[in-house]
Amino acid sequence: MSSWFRDYVFIPFLRKNYSKNNRILSSLLVLSLVGLWHGASWNFVVWGFIQGLLLIPYVFFKGRLLFKKSAANQKYFVSKIEVTIRIIFTFLMFSFTGFIFRAQSLHESWIYITHLNFDFSKYISNKNIPDLTQIFIFIAAMLCIEWFQQKQNHGLDFEGIKLPMPVRWGIYLGFTALIIIYGGSEHQQFFYFQF
Repeated sequence: MSSWFRDYVFIPFLRKNYSKNNRILSSLLVLSLVGLWHGASWNFVVWGFIQGLLLIPYVFFKGRLLFKKSAANQKYFVSKIEVTIRIIFTFLMFSFTGFIFRAQSLHESWIYITHLNFDFSKYISNKNIPDLTQIFIFIAAMLCIEWFQQKQNHGLDFEGIKLPMPVRWGIYLGFTALIIIYGGSEHQQFFYFQF
């Protein structure tokens, strides 16, 4: 899908004029259409449009040294603190737009957003603390692996240690089993099966 939008919408739109404004308009158009591809509802179009808005800083600052190489390479004096802030910001913005994507309508997504409550005390009780501790330890371990291995081909590509593929796949399947075990017991329909 992404290559189709790139080849038949994005690139033809840019052939006439490769200015920053045209790249922004092209990004907004393509991502709005990607949203429409996900579902025939305005909330999907708005979701795609917001994804396009989140790309605008990249278009404007692409020529700066900060964006010339990937953050993983740590070239051009990009600090680890700045990379961490970018990762957190990207995650939060993408997660926030998930409200719009997941809702059945724009009105419902607006209700979700306006009724956000960040008081987690009612969800954390003494009986849930051991489960939450295990979950946070698991998340912290995964984030550490991702952070320290970001220059490698994959998370288990350690310098000086060549793990055979069956061992790597055993580890991956082990992590998958942990996700299934701690992922919750409620049956939820896969999102795309709703269409």
